[in-house]
Amino acid sequence: GLYGKEAMITQELIRMNTEIKLNRNVEEILHDLATRSGVEEIESFAEIFGFAKRSGGDFAGIIRTTAMRISAKIEVEREVDTVIAGKKLEGKIMSVMPFLILTYLNLASKEFIDPLYGNAVLAKHQIKGRRDRHYMFYDELNHESIQENRELEDHFEMALEKEEFEIWYQPKYSAHTRKLVGAEALVRWRRQDGSLIPPLKFIPLFERNGNIIRLDEYVFRAVCRQQKAWQEQGQKMFPVSVNISRVSLYYSNVVEKYESIIRSYDLDSKYIQLEITESATIDNNEIFNLLEQFHTAGFKILLDDFGSGYSSLSTLNRMHFDTIKLDKSLVDYIGDDNGEKLLNSITKLAQSFGMEITAEGVETVEQLMFLCNLDCDDIQGYYFSRPLPVREYEECLKEACM
Repeated sequence: GLYGKEAMITQELIRMNTEIKLNRNVEEILHDLATRSGVEEIESFAEIFGFAKRSGGDFAGIIRTTAMRISAKIEVEREVDTVIAGKKLEGKIMSVMPFLILTYLNLASKEFIDPLYGNAVLAKHQIKGRRDRHYMFYDELNHESIQENRELEDHFEMALEKEEFEIWYQPKYSAHTRKLVGAEALVRWRRQDGSLIPPLKFIPLFERNGNIIRLDEYVFRAVCRQQKAWQEQGQKMFPVSVNISRVSLYYSNVVEKYESIIRSYDLDSKYIQLEITESATIDNNEIFNLLEQFHTAGFKILLDDFGSGYSSLSTLNRMHFDTIKLDKSLVDYIGDDNGEKLLNSITKLAQSFGMEITAEGVETVEQLMFLCNLDCDDIQGYYFSRPLPVREYEECLKEACM
């Protein structure tokens, strides 16, 4: 609903290139859309744009005749700012995400409503959940990409059944001894023809449509299964960290589920660590309790992508993480005086809280030496190793035992 964990308002504007007066039939339809909402914010938009609709309990549609694309954009952004500012004055937090659509040039009959609104919904889905943009024009959509995404969505179930999702491992090395200390599990999608689909092609898509919850669980099970196999083979054991998306963290029994899975493999939780991105701590009031529950279950929690855009030092103070992972964007500051001062301050603060430091995206010896001087614990990045398929990572395990 509109007042769920992430309140959302979607706006769809239908462009009219002439001042066409709607006939009675269409006007009645649009009036019906407007009067069904009963939501204060939607009514506010309706006063400006004409008509509003609450659709599927998740968003509202706004339809208005407008002659100029640029004026529509300006009007909507101004109204969105007004609504957000009003909520702040009331001491409320609200994620307002309006989406615009400009499409057909003519609207003269009832039959046009469904395809127009269908286009609006399509535009809405392309940026739902984004924080960097509040509108989308239908003619801006990449229809080739949309078709590609539909094919990925349609193939998801079969991909799970056929185990097309592969687990790759990016090794982590001690900053001081240069020895293997663990790895991060990463997912790759290998189609039946042998081609690999990059994670950036399907991870954001599955985060939007909810499939990421099942994919997270699939990866977690696969890593547990592989760790158990290596243990039974007498392989030296190193912890492997597994990512849990922010979407999965909203799942009601996520801790119990993951605890049950690892127990089903009779595997010690010290061999599986959990990575949670800092963005997952935003707008999730339950995250503090979740972290404590995961700790009680024996998991170590890593704060992933620290410094990637959502960073707040208060996160380190309020929440108990065992390790913070410095994002590559921070590591790339090495060589810049101010950037190095920032890195120094962050690492010192985290270490004062008893947290370990892992640096991601390390590619050069200069970066490595600087991070060693900061007393970082672990290094992950192409300087030591790219992500490896399971058989190549096994070779790393064997070398670590020599």
